[in-house]
Amino acid sequence: MNAKMLRTSLDHWLDVSINSGIKVGAMPVTGYTATGAASMYAWLGDKEKAYHYLDFLIQHKNVSPTTMYAEGNPVIESPLSFATCIHDMLLQSWGGKIRVFRGTPKIWGDVAFKNLRTQGAFLVTAKKKDGVTQFVTVESLAGSTCFVQADIPNPKIYINGKAQIVSKTDDGFYQIALKKGEIATLSPVALEQVDFQIEPIRVSDADRNLFGLSDKTVRLPGHKFYYPEKTTAK
Repeated sequence: MNAKMLRTSLDHWLDVSINSGIKVGAMPVTGYTATGAASMYAWLGDKEKAYHYLDFLIQHKNVSPTTMYAEGNPVIESPLSFATCIHDMLLQSWGGKIRVFRGTPKIWGDVAFKNLRTQGAFLVTAKKKDGVTQFVTVESLAGSTCFVQADIPNPKIYINGKAQIVSKTDDGFYQIALKKGEIATLSPVALEQVDFQIEPIRVSDADRNLFGLSDKTVRLPGHKFYYPEKTTAK
């Protein structure tokens, strides 16, 4: 990836879209503007800008608390790409290499994911607590070498519980040869000290916003076509 070219193009595109004041017939800043920017900044490793544009979508006037989005009528593709952005911020797999928490912002101090798939037939699980990565595991479903980058300085590395010494590439990836079914673990502490438990973050019922059309989406354009106002029979 030509990171310099991508950043220059991305910064210019957003500046023209948001700050130019050019009059256009369509919406100058749509849902895809935000989600596209969030994913691309995540690819660049610019965690805070990725989060800025992820939040930009949520703050967009045409987005409801359920993440339902509308331009002319309610649509789902932008909310679905929003979910892709979150994936890109947590885990990336391109160029034959795995990047863990590459686009994860500081505000996500407690975050985890389990068994996300990557190129090369690997399942990856990882956890952060108080902003510190607790562990990364990589399971091989096919049997091959993985190249993994994690934000753990000098991690202890294990394969199926046995300590390993592995090589590190010049660009910061650990090269780990795995047989089918083997699991590599990277952690900042000895394996027996790692807390592998992953639990969902507790959310109050008041903060739950189920996806789709509801009374929380009434302000969106086109809502009337799905939930027409009730008329009183004369």
